[in-house]
Amino acid sequence: MDEIDKKSEDTRAYTFQLAMRQPQYLTDPVEFVERGSLDAYSVAREGLALGVVPFWTEGISPILLKWWSSERVPAVKASLVEHFSRFSDRSSDYKGLALEAYRSSGRDDALRAQIEIASGGTTLYAELQRYKRSEREREILPGLAGGATGMAAVSINSGGGPITIGQLGDHGTNFGELKTLVATKAPEGDQISEILKKTIADLEGIPPDVREEVSRSIKAEVVERKPGFVSRIGANLRRIAGVGANMGATAEKLVALAELWDRIQ
Repeated sequence: MDEIDKKSEDTRAYTFQLAMRQPQYLTDPVEFVERGSLDAYSVAREGLALGVVPFWTEGISPILLKWWSSERVPAVKASLVEHFSRFSDRSSDYKGLALEAYRSSGRDDALRAQIEIASGGTTLYAELQRYKRSEREREILPGLAGGATGMAAVSINSGGGPITIGQLGDHGTNFGELKTLVATKAPEGDQISEILKKTIADLEGIPPDVREEVSRSIKAEVVERKPGFVSRIGANLRRIAGVGANMGATAEKLVALAELWDRIQ
């Protein structure tokens, strides 16, 4: 290690990375990482961090967790969190840090892709997918969670007891209010938004009383946006389809819509 310290930061970066890819040649890999993590040059530390991404040995986690807490260079931290993601099943601290880094990054941030790829096959990966889905559910129709302009609280019955939701204005049908919600709040190009538009178009052709029941149920879900609301919309559509006798084509249309909601990823 003393000989490495005498070399330039670029050479140290390369040497650190290569050494961690061949740890069997190191006398003490843990000590090697600990000393390298204290290098004054970020270029050298970045090389070391890249090297430790696929590396695991007993005793390495406390060193890397300490390094993480003091590191300020984003590129270095990104490699460390990739290591945490890969070995998240071996350390609850690793898992917690990786999940927090994922939540803190933007939906289009490259770090998210790194974390997802590195966590493949771990329990963390399943948690990331659940979080991503709930995040999409929360973001559909942003601003409708009770505080939007022109909304007043109203209680409805969606088949499972009364639910308090936000309602646009003080007049109009549930179907009309649902159309307004989607037209004014739904993000363009979003998968759920597009299916909502398809649902509204199909509801135009069914009996008004059934359309009102369906609209009331869907409106309650998209306003509250609680986790799992997508699957509940499909279930409610099936429930309503099976309520009336001799609904015929209406029931078939509702079941087809339920199957459409079931396909949302």
